[in-house]
Amino acid sequence: MRRPLCLVAMTALALTSAASANDIIWDNNIDNDGFNGRAVSPPVFPDIRVADDFTVGDTVIKDAHFGMIEDAGWVDGGVLEVNFYADTGGAGPGALVASRSGAYDRMATGRQVFDRDEYHYWIEFDGVALDAGTYWVGVRNPNGAGAGTNYWLTSDGGPDGMSSSTGFFSLDAGNTWQAEGAGWQHAFELTPAPGALALFGMAGLMAGRRRRR
Repeated sequence: MRRPLCLVAMTALALTSAASANDIIWDNNIDNDGFNGRAVSPPVFPDIRVADDFTVGDTVIKDAHFGMIEDAGWVDGGVLEVNFYADTGGAGPGALVASRSGAYDRMATGRQVFDRDEYHYWIEFDGVALDAGTYWVGVRNPNGAGAGTNYWLTSDGGPDGMSSSTGFFSLDAGNTWQAEGAGWQHAFELTPAPGALALFGMAGLMAGRRRRR
């Protein structure tokens, strides 16, 4: 018998990265900590949005990895959507900065969490260029169908997320946001486009040379 989850709009509930550790620009740990998770997708929750914060220097994000579980009978729809939001001074996500969606790799880990099958999601998309600063990232399957939903699992925050604030969720498609419990971190990693950091570094050096002339 499945352990019940609070399957209401406020439902709270590792992709071993294909990139090397040196390529990861934000590591929130995709290995879940078995604490909880948040429903993120249709058909049950079409208007829910979930986001966690990250901080980067000037970069171009090319890949995102997420730790998820799925209800039996839920259909993923074959498309993953990754949303990037501005920060509101530590008060949660703000305006939508960029959104990318497309086909993705969905790999079963062979484990179950909360009596649901665990999956690692990995998507590569057109690069999202970000200036240095803090942002928020969210994930969902916009074409989710069948019975139930999927859940973005929590993690221990990893080496980077431990210092960030708690995750946030929205029940009205991102118009208003609410904070999760203290220390609530989601399982994800972000990696840059190849050479993106080097290119930004070179641009900085060239700008410095121009100023010194």
